Amino acid sequence: MHPFLRLVLSLPPHLKLILLLIAAFLSVPILSSLLYILVGAYGLRLRATNERRRRIALATIGIVDLEVVRKTRIVGFFHPYCNAGGGGERVLWTAVACLQREEPDLICVVYTGDLTAEHEDAPTTGAEHKAMPERVTKDSMISKVKDRFAIALNPKTLIFVRLGSRHLVEDSTWPRFTLLGQSLGSVILAWQGLGTGGLIPDVWIDTMGYAFTYPLIRHLGRIPVGSYTHYPTISTDMLRRVSERKQGHTNTSLVASSAVLTNLKLLYYVIFAELYSICLRQSTVLMVNSTWTKNHIDHLLKPFGYRDDVEPELPPNDSAVASTTSTGTDATTTIRKRTVPSTMSTSVPVPKRFRTSRIVYPPCDTVSLCSLPLEPREPHMILSLAQFRPEKDHPVQLETLSHLFHLDPSLRSTIKLIMAGSVRHSFDQERVETLRELAKNLGVERNVEFVVNASYDVLKRDYLAKAGTGLHTMVDEHFGITVVEFMAAGLIPLVHASAGPLLDIVTASPTGQPTGFHAESAPEFASQLFKILSMTEEERKGMRERAREGAGKFGVGKFEEDWLVGWNELKDSLRS
Repeated sequence: MHPFLRLVLSLPPHLKLILLLIAAFLSVPILSSLLYILVGAYGLRLRATNERRRRIALATIGIVDLEVVRKTRIVGFFHPYCNAGGGGERVLWTAVACLQREEPDLICVVYTGDLTAEHEDAPTTGAEHKAMPERVTKDSMISKVKDRFAIALNPKTLIFVRLGSRHLVEDSTWPRFTLLGQSLGSVILAWQGLGTGGLIPDVWIDTMGYAFTYPLIRHLGRIPVGSYTHYPTISTDMLRRVSERKQGHTNTSLVASSAVLTNLKLLYYVIFAELYSICLRQSTVLMVNSTWTKNHIDHLLKPFGYRDDVEPELPPNDSAVASTTSTGTDATTTIRKRTVPSTMSTSVPVPKRFRTSRIVYPPCDTVSLCSLPLEPREPHMILSLAQFRPEKDHPVQLETLSHLFHLDPSLRSTIKLIMAGSVRHSFDQERVETLRELAKNLGVERNVEFVVNASYDVLKRDYLAKAGTGLHTMVDEHFGITVVEFMAAGLIPLVHASAGPLLDIVTASPTGQPTGFHAESAPEFASQLFKILSMTEEERKGMRERAREGAGKFGVGKFEEDWLVGWNELKDSLRS
């Protein structure tokens, strides 16, 4: 045995522990430096081979001249679920179509896990089968975008890069430490997109909010990073729910019932939030979709020692939110400040300015929807329009019906709830079947109709043009494109009293009158729905008119105008 090792082993236990801690402390910067060097070397190799991979990709759309290849600019959109058909995908495809129209020589590359590899059929077993149940091609995706969103894409300037390991960002892949697992999975996906079979674009734009990819892109690609964040990966609301031991789909009953597990999860969340903050600050341009998202992202953009004890809630677009309380009187809803674990000392001086994000409201089809007649309407037809994902809280809608029928049993013969939405894979389909079973258990199955993966034209013609009320129950919905669509189409919105629907969308009209209703629980939703059904036709028409007027500020034109501001900033960073 080496004399030094013999000496160490002969030391008292407390000295051994001190030596171990010193060694661990010194190993962190050494290993970090080594990792930085290795990643840098890999980045050099990746960039050196990028021209060849760009040539291969551009050849698929007919660009083969070497001089043209060198001059062609490429913007990459990182959106692993580009074929999902939700509000996030409307943002993606509206942005792509806008750039195709404004800059016809620009090539758009979409990094996605939806595309089936050309050399294989759709998988029949395993996790990949759950993620890609059917063969998906470039043509089929372009066709779906046209059907779902009425957006025409130019295939001659559009390339798809397949991400073969999309299951790494599925929540089902990470039953524990889901946030960390999905974030690390997104890094692997981004690495796949840059490497073999992919390419490094001139500009990288993440339209799904995978912030952990930003340091990788900046370090490997040496390119500007644009970000459009729909929803913060972690927020102070999540920290608050854990600290208050509230059970939810992000905080299981096992954790909520244990003080030890609660404190461990809080520590995990605090560390994760700091890593998330560091990654966010790597973006060149940071756009968000709502006031609620901006509040949380701006809070996280501050250095750790400067974050306030109280989560700052900016007021909604209007100084107050017009709603109708559970007692039936018009009221002004006060925006409450929410306390979170302290992360700063009162003695720390706060600088005057930190970096902030910019709100770019998502594009909504307000023009065509506003052409739908406000009447006649079917007041007893209630429309829910949301992807069948757990956070959309569909069970609350079924529970709302059950409570409504307790308020007025006679409504059971007339009410019809249309639950329309898209499913991305078999997990979502299983969720639909679970909802069917819940409807049966609650005794409301005859009053519920499920509409899965319907085209946009069908949704517009058969439901948005006829329904009387639009129901949206998601807690902390970052924005709520669906709610805007309800209002533009002439439906009376009944939404959860939180985040985007509360702060940005269902707000007071210019005259201070309500444009919709808010609620927080199934009994409250039932009470508000009963109020809507009890209104006179003249009252309902007046609210529909105010709601439609309020939806006008969320049109496609406004989105494109604001999007191009961010795009021009990204282009300017290329020249600097």
